[in-house]
Amino acid sequence: MWKKGEIMMKEKSNCYFLTIVLGLLLSATMFVNQGAKAAINWGTAVNITGAGQVVDSITVNGKTVQALYAPRNSVANYDGNETYSCAAFVKRFYSEVFGIGINNLYPGNTPNIYSGSGQFSKTSSPKVGDIAANSGHWAIVKAVNGNSVTLIEQNAWNTAYTAAMVGRILTSESSYWFWRWSGNNASVTEPQIGYNPEGNLESIEGGLNGASIRGWVFDRDSLSSSVPIHVYMDGVYAGAGVADKKRADVNNAHGCGEYHGFDFKLPIKSSGTHAFEVYAINIGADGQPSGQGNLLMGGTSVSIVVDETPPVISDVRILDLDSSGYTIECKATDNRGIDRVQCPTWTVANGQDDLQKDWWTDTSVKATDKGNGVFQFRVNISEHNSERGLYITHIYAYDEAGNYAVHKVEDVEVLEDSGTIAPGDINQDGKIDGKDISMLLQYRLKKRELTEEQIADGDVYKDGKIDGKDVSRLLQYRLGKISSLN
Repeated sequence: MWKKGEIMMKEKSNCYFLTIVLGLLLSATMFVNQGAKAAINWGTAVNITGAGQVVDSITVNGKTVQALYAPRNSVANYDGNETYSCAAFVKRFYSEVFGIGINNLYPGNTPNIYSGSGQFSKTSSPKVGDIAANSGHWAIVKAVNGNSVTLIEQNAWNTAYTAAMVGRILTSESSYWFWRWSGNNASVTEPQIGYNPEGNLESIEGGLNGASIRGWVFDRDSLSSSVPIHVYMDGVYAGAGVADKKRADVNNAHGCGEYHGFDFKLPIKSSGTHAFEVYAINIGADGQPSGQGNLLMGGTSVSIVVDETPPVISDVRILDLDSSGYTIECKATDNRGIDRVQCPTWTVANGQDDLQKDWWTDTSVKATDKGNGVFQFRVNISEHNSERGLYITHIYAYDEAGNYAVHKVEDVEVLEDSGTIAPGDINQDGKIDGKDISMLLQYRLKKRELTEEQIADGDVYKDGKIDGKDVSRLLQYRLGKISSLN
């Protein structure tokens, strides 16, 4: 009986399900102790996402053979397939490494050589390149370490038939026996055994526009490297992170170095409840993915709420314009709430040499929340090389989901304080032109503010207010319809 919590791996060979029946497997030539209980380390689950996916490899006598998989339900008669079945891998290995053709890989049979010479016999001392078999599954011995035998195989699945079990290890209590070809002179030409990742998936939390994933993992093959993290949602690859965050507690417990934590948010564009699985990618001594032994750290189902509605920016005004700068005011609203309003600003002179670095998060350009959705930001020329002339401010409103809206405020002119202002010369540049008319119109439409001196200059009728008559008279003067504003 399987222990609670133990993975019941599903294996098939040709048309046969693997069935572990100890009473049928006891033999004087088996690599087991008579009457002992089966003990197998089922290895690491590697999610299968496409045809021809390589999950493991072995290099013997200079020849490399790969274990291949395809999604289980995408191949008709997977157990008898000449590419993906367990027997197909054993045949391919012997053909490519030793140059012989074998068949008769059925339960209880001795492998047969139909092309080439030599013979197979059982052995109780397996070595690299031997065939491992039980009542219905075939594999190749990849490594031997004392009483532990590591297999390389195909068609070895988790219970859901979604992930290959890679790096399975048999112990001296296992239920397999071994066949050796008389010509087996296997010489492993590259290291086959390394460390698998070690870690802990601490949490997967759903929420707004994504899933937050936290934990730690390291690989003793390269403790100076950061282990890649791959995330699958509903069985499909959804994104990645990396374990490079500081975790002093992990180092204190495992002596692996401090920077092996991960804590990232994976953007998701589909609302609803989704099943997530998190994998740590096995790396070698060079810090690069080894292509095998990836660690399924865990998984769970969480709810995701997607919000793609951006904020709305309205009621933009220019206030307190004077020789020292100006104030931007706006209203920003959102269906879930405004996170921040940023006001990056630069002058037309000398390009964007005065634009703040990282303006989208820089608190120096963050507008002040005045309440009721109103935000203000003061632009001071002292923060822009004291340059005068035309200024440009872009207003960015961000919501809590990361959506944003932008409103561009251009051609705000900051000039010297000239003392006496000529009537109609609202921008104080010594002439009356379209810019003055534009400023007066913006003031009338409550799109900007003017200083007291500019208001006095715009009141060309001298009746103590600015209205349509002032705009009309200034326009007539500009078009040459009248010769004087007095």
